[in-house]
Amino acid sequence: MSKKQKTHSLESLESQMSAENTHKESSTLIEHIPVYGSPFHITKTEEGYFLRMGDYRLTALKESEDAVREALYEEDWNIIVNIVSAIMHARDRNEESVKNKQIAENEIKITEDKI
Repeated sequence: MSKKQKTHSLESLESQMSAENTHKESSTLIEHIPVYGSPFHITKTEEGYFLRMGDYRLTALKESEDAVREALYEEDWNIIVNIVSAIMHARDRNEESVKNKQIAENEIKITEDKI
Protein backbone atom coordinates (compact mmCIF):
# COMPACT_ATOMS: atom_id res chain seq x y z
CA MET A 1 0.00 0.00 0.00
CA SER A 2 1.43 3.37 -1.00
CA LYS A 3 1.84 6.26 1.42
CA LYS A 4 -0.99 8.14 -0.35
CA GLN A 5 -3.32 5.13 0.01
CA LYS A 6 -2.42 4.75 3.69
CA THR A 7 -3.11 8.44 4.29
CA HIS A 8 -6.43 8.19 2.43
CA SER A 9 -7.38 5.07 4.42
CA LEU A 10 -6.52 6.83 7.69
CA GLU A 11 -8.59 9.87 6.69
CA SER A 12 -11.48 7.58 5.74
CA LEU A 13 -11.35 5.85 9.10
CA GLU A 14 -11.15 9.17 10.94
CA SER A 15 -14.08 10.60 9.00
CA GLN A 16 -16.19 7.48 9.57
CA MET A 17 -15.47 7.70 13.28
CA SER A 18 -16.35 11.39 13.27
CA ALA A 19 -19.86 10.96 11.88
CA GLU A 20 -21.09 12.17 15.22
CA ASN A 21 -22.86 15.19 16.56
CA THR A 22 -20.85 18.27 15.63
CA HIS A 23 -22.15 20.12 18.67
CA LYS A 24 -19.53 18.13 20.56
CA GLU A 25 -16.74 19.55 18.41
CA SER A 26 -14.32 21.73 20.31
CA SER A 27 -13.60 24.07 17.41
CA THR A 28 -15.41 27.34 16.98
CA LEU A 29 -17.82 27.57 14.03
CA ILE A 30 -16.80 30.43 11.78
CA GLU A 31 -18.92 29.92 8.66
CA HIS A 32 -21.69 27.62 7.43
CA ILE A 33 -21.73 27.27 3.59
CA PRO A 34 -24.64 25.43 1.90
CA VAL A 35 -23.74 23.10 -0.98
CA TYR A 36 -26.27 24.01 -3.67
CA GLY A 37 -28.64 21.22 -4.69
CA SER A 38 -27.71 18.92 -1.82
CA PRO A 39 -28.49 18.31 1.86
CA PHE A 40 -24.86 19.14 2.71
CA HIS A 41 -23.07 22.13 4.17
CA ILE A 42 -19.40 22.97 4.37
CA THR A 43 -18.45 24.14 7.81
CA LYS A 44 -15.47 26.40 8.35
CA THR A 45 -13.87 26.30 11.80
CA GLU A 46 -10.67 27.63 13.29
CA GLU A 47 -9.00 24.28 12.51
CA GLY A 48 -10.20 23.84 8.91
CA TYR A 49 -13.19 22.81 6.80
CA PHE A 50 -15.41 19.74 6.77
CA LEU A 51 -18.58 18.45 5.11
CA ARG A 52 -21.66 18.00 7.25
CA MET A 53 -25.26 16.91 6.95
CA GLY A 54 -27.45 18.32 9.69
CA ASP A 55 -25.61 17.84 12.97
CA TYR A 56 -23.27 15.19 11.56
CA ARG A 57 -19.73 15.62 10.31
CA LEU A 58 -19.09 13.52 7.20
CA THR A 59 -15.43 14.17 6.35
CA ALA A 60 -12.13 14.68 8.07
CA LEU A 61 -10.87 18.25 8.40
CA LYS A 62 -9.60 19.67 5.12
CA GLU A 63 -7.39 22.68 4.47
CA SER A 64 -9.88 24.54 2.23
CA GLU A 65 -13.46 24.74 1.02
CA ASP A 66 -12.30 23.49 -2.39
CA ALA A 67 -10.69 20.42 -0.77
CA VAL A 68 -14.04 19.58 0.88
CA ARG A 69 -15.87 19.99 -2.45
CA GLU A 70 -13.28 17.74 -4.10
CA ALA A 71 -13.78 15.14 -1.35
CA LEU A 72 -17.55 15.32 -1.88
CA TYR A 73 -17.15 14.34 -5.52
CA GLU A 74 -14.22 11.91 -5.17
CA GLU A 75 -14.94 10.09 -1.90
CA ASP A 76 -18.42 8.88 -2.76
CA TRP A 77 -18.37 5.62 -0.80
CA ASN A 78 -16.76 7.10 2.29
CA ILE A 79 -19.39 9.82 2.40
CA ILE A 80 -22.20 7.31 1.78
CA VAL A 81 -20.99 5.17 4.69
CA ASN A 82 -20.82 8.26 6.91
CA ILE A 83 -24.34 9.32 5.88
CA VAL A 84 -25.68 5.87 6.74
CA SER A 85 -23.86 6.02 10.10
CA ALA A 86 -25.34 9.45 10.81
CA ILE A 87 -28.85 8.29 9.91
CA MET A 88 -28.51 5.20 12.10
CA HIS A 89 -27.25 7.33 15.01
CA ALA A 90 -30.13 9.78 14.58
CA ARG A 91 -32.62 6.89 14.42
CA ASP A 92 -31.20 5.34 17.59
CA ARG A 93 -31.28 8.70 19.35
CA ASN A 94 -34.91 9.19 18.27
CA GLU A 95 -35.93 5.69 19.38
CA GLU A 96 -34.32 6.29 22.77
CA SER A 97 -36.15 9.60 23.09
CA VAL A 98 -39.49 7.94 22.28
CA LYS A 99 -38.77 5.15 24.75
CA ASN A 100 -37.89 7.66 27.51
CA LYS A 101 -41.09 9.60 26.79
CA GLN A 102 -43.18 6.42 27.07
CA ILE A 103 -41.50 5.52 30.37
CA ALA A 104 -42.20 9.01 31.73
CA GLU A 105 -45.84 8.83 30.61
CA ASN A 106 -46.25 5.42 32.28
CA GLU A 107 -44.74 6.72 35.51
CA ILE A 108 -47.15 9.68 35.47
CA LYS A 109 -50.09 7.33 34.89
CA ILE A 110 -48.99 5.06 37.76
CA THR A 111 -48.67 8.09 40.03
CA GLU A 112 -52.10 9.37 39.01
CA ASP A 113 -53.64 5.94 39.63
CA LYS A 114 -52.24 5.94 43.18
CA ILE A 115 -53.76 9.32 43.93
